[in-house]
Amino acid sequence: MSKIGKISVFLLMVVLLVALPLSGCGKAEPAGPQEGVIKIGLLTDLTGPIAASSVPGLEAMEDWTKYVNEELGGIRGHQIELIVVDAKYDNDLAASGFEKLVNQDKVHYISCACANYQPVVKPLASRYHMPCSGPTEYAVLLPHTPDSFMFGYMPHYADMYRCSLTWIKDNWKGDEPPRIGIMGLDASFSKSTIKPIKWMLENELNWPIVAEEWMTMSAMDVTSQVTNLKNANCDYVLMPLTGAPQLIFQKTAYAAGLTDSTQLVDIFITMMMSFRQLDPEATTGLMSHSPCALLQMADEVEVIGLINQLHETNRPDAPPLDWIRIINYAGSMLVNDILGKTIDKYGYDGLTGDNIKWIMEHKMKGYTAEGLIGSLPWSTEQHGGPRANIIVKTTPDFGLEILKLWQEMPPWPEEAQDPSFWKL
Repeated sequence: MSKIGKISVFLLMVVLLVALPLSGCGKAEPAGPQEGVIKIGLLTDLTGPIAASSVPGLEAMEDWTKYVNEELGGIRGHQIELIVVDAKYDNDLAASGFEKLVNQDKVHYISCACANYQPVVKPLASRYHMPCSGPTEYAVLLPHTPDSFMFGYMPHYADMYRCSLTWIKDNWKGDEPPRIGIMGLDASFSKSTIKPIKWMLENELNWPIVAEEWMTMSAMDVTSQVTNLKNANCDYVLMPLTGAPQLIFQKTAYAAGLTDSTQLVDIFITMMMSFRQLDPEATTGLMSHSPCALLQMADEVEVIGLINQLHETNRPDAPPLDWIRIINYAGSMLVNDILGKTIDKYGYDGLTGDNIKWIMEHKMKGYTAEGLIGSLPWSTEQHGGPRANIIVKTTPDFGLEILKLWQEMPPWPEEAQDPSFWKL
């Protein structure tokens, strides 16, 4: 090559070296730990019998994730990606969906929005060392072992009834103990709720259980169950039901006049605005127990104002903010704070299941999501959810009358540490 040719090649190389960095102007910096995405999996039911609560829950999680990403810059500067699996209230789909989130999507954390799935996914969470939280019965968490990666982020359903029954005991004015009826659902979460409720009624309160009825998830006619409860002259009927079956029972109970003489106590579903709008008359006057703060508590819980504003902005055509959305906002805040604390201690590259679990067991005790939920008891020995509830009653204007703020739950007996205590 001639001298002139060598000079030309040299000059071309210089131009290219100068131009390459300039070509990236205006684009993001090269990918690195500071820009790593945080992946949160959601195992839920967007179709099926409990979709009425799952869809608003997802919307709340999406709205909080959007707020954190756009307004707060993500979690410690890392954007959040929410990856959703619809398991359609099918345990097999829940198991395969969990596997997908772990092995294909490579999520850092899984929120499991359905209590019925927890027995299915608990061994998978341990196998893959995948932190997982959601509504769950205490029986699912037992026996507690060091390799358990499942946590409850709201009171167990039996805890909710233990709070309500305690409130009833403190406020009962009758000369004779109240007559109790139970309307059960043929589902695992309902059965593991009824067993400890019956223990409390029979061993602590000494209140008579005068009727016990059952229905299936697919039941369309519960006339005989309602008739039996009405004939038993119940003062209270406890309803560990959810989704479509609960509305079928409530509509039948209202039409048959059961609610004229009997106070129905549900798990929580009648506090959902979208659910109540399906039949305002049948869902009015029911007693319930909220696991989170309510819209009426905006003066006491400042963050409610923010999430209500987010809800009105993002969901202008949706029903007003209700407890199901609030509890999912709280759950999103909880997961975000867990992952933020993990990054603080271990860095983004340290977002491993074992490190996240350590944070959950050592740094989250007493956490309340800025007052939205009762205080968490999480520790190396305790993975259950909060143990306090707000006792409420539904009013005709779609509102809620607060009967008691944060009713504390008496501890369960020592034998409750045995899984058989919860199995019907």
